[in-house]
Amino acid sequence: MFVSYTLTARTSDDRAISGQVMIEAEPNLTGGVSYTVAACQIACGDAIICACEKAGFLRFLDGPVPGQVLVTGADWQLGPWNNVGTGAWFVQADGDRYPEPSPGFGDKVDYGVLPPRMELSAALAEAGPFHAVGMIRLTMAV
Repeated sequence: MFVSYTLTARTSDDRAISGQVMIEAEPNLTGGVSYTVAACQIACGDAIICACEKAGFLRFLDGPVPGQVLVTGADWQLGPWNNVGTGAWFVQADGDRYPEPSPGFGDKVDYGVLPPRMELSAALAEAGPFHAVGMIRLTMAV
């Protein structure tokens, strides 16, 4: 089973990035929580950034306390973007179930179920024409 998300982000020169992302609903719970990004289609203006299957992953490693995962250091790959340790966190639709993590650990049980909305920290070391800055937001498609 898959969960569909609408993607929104901005480039470093403030152009809109948008798209659709399909994520496998069942996570791998070994050593943390990880999801497979099954497919994505992402565009910036008239340029297609990514249109591919098996487009990446989202991985939260186990934290120092049992039952927690490292959120601000999460690794993720989404099409052409490959971010190591830049962070990702789940955000509840009403904004208060999953507050922005501080100091960066979330409850593993919560991260084992895909949320209505999540955010990926998009601070990248390399510059590029379609590199997102700030946050990439994924909102569950209805």
